[in-house]
Amino acid sequence: MHSRSIIAGLAALIILSMTGQAFALDAYKDRRGFLLRVGIGGTSSQACGKSCIDRHLGLGLRLHAGVGLNQNTTADFGVRLTGSSGDGLAGLPGDAERNISGLFVGGNYYTDSGAYVRASIGLSNFEEIQPSALNLNTPTVKETGLAYGVEAGFEMFANADWAVAISVDLAVHEYDDGLSAKLLTFGITGTHY
Repeated sequence: MHSRSIIAGLAALIILSMTGQAFALDAYKDRRGFLLRVGIGGTSSQACGKSCIDRHLGLGLRLHAGVGLNQNTTADFGVRLTGSSGDGLAGLPGDAERNISGLFVGGNYYTDSGAYVRASIGLSNFEEIQPSALNLNTPTVKETGLAYGVEAGFEMFANADWAVAISVDLAVHEYDDGLSAKLLTFGITGTHY
């Protein structure tokens, strides 16, 4: 978990260093053309199998590539990685490590003020590793399924090419045998248009 904190801190510093002026600017806003987006945030995840368990707090990373269709609309595909630890679905003693990843397609709609909404859908992979009595990390739950989500945020341009956004999103991941996971993420995103 320590290496995740270092990676998260470095990613946040890179994003903020490229968009440091964003909070005070009313810059030119052109979202048309190719875009690259990197986001990082704090995530709360809850998994439900036969019963729901306490939420896990963790870290999320998002990477997207896409296209700006016009000034107000973008479409992209991307990957999302989320890691956390807490009580496991198996009910064994000790913290379980939960990793939820996915491949998504989505679209954003922006207002002239910079507020936006996003919808996405994709494939999701759920893995929960629970330490066994022998202290070995063995997957106790591993599933692949469907995920969908919504996001709302506010984007500010630092210059003609870079923008920074703050957002909150909710994603629901559905798997076989009644297993599901819900992720609530508060994050910051840097986008190069």
